[in-house]
Amino acid sequence: SNDDPSVVIFSVSDMDYASFPELKELGLNNLKNISSIGECFVYTGEPGESDLEVELIKSILFILPDNEPWLIDVPQALVDEFNKSLHQERAKKKQGVYEIKLTLPEMKEKIMAQQMTFYSRFLDIPLEKLCDYDKEQLEILVDSTLMQMPDDVLYEFELELADGKVGA
Repeated sequence: SNDDPSVVIFSVSDMDYASFPELKELGLNNLKNISSIGECFVYTGEPGESDLEVELIKSILFILPDNEPWLIDVPQALVDEFNKSLHQERAKKKQGVYEIKLTLPEMKEKIMAQQMTFYSRFLDIPLEKLCDYDKEQLEILVDSTLMQMPDDVLYEFELELADGKVGA
């Protein structure tokens, strides 16, 4: 923002459906019925470059251009709930506490059920390169990555797989 350099305001005018096909499912009805915020990250899309880490969400507003633009403001209570869980997770990180609940086979099963955008982030392979791998090769890559991944990163993926609720 112009007032505060630590605040970033994001705007998307052309959705990237090739990289994020699940965005096609977003619509007025789905946006009106948001009941929680499972994750928030800024995916840079650059190979080897990590996601930008979100410290706090101030608000979320969707503007859907139509004949008459629709403004959908995510309830502040949901934003506050997400920020609280984000703060708790950061506190655990600082203390080095990572309570990984899923076994590696359970985590692998959940990972294999995800969309390609998740594979891309989990394996740190650009989305366009993933089509070079068949399902068996992806399973091998997932196994190998699970065995080598540091606990703090594994914990973050476990949180994402459980919609922000470890052990869910």
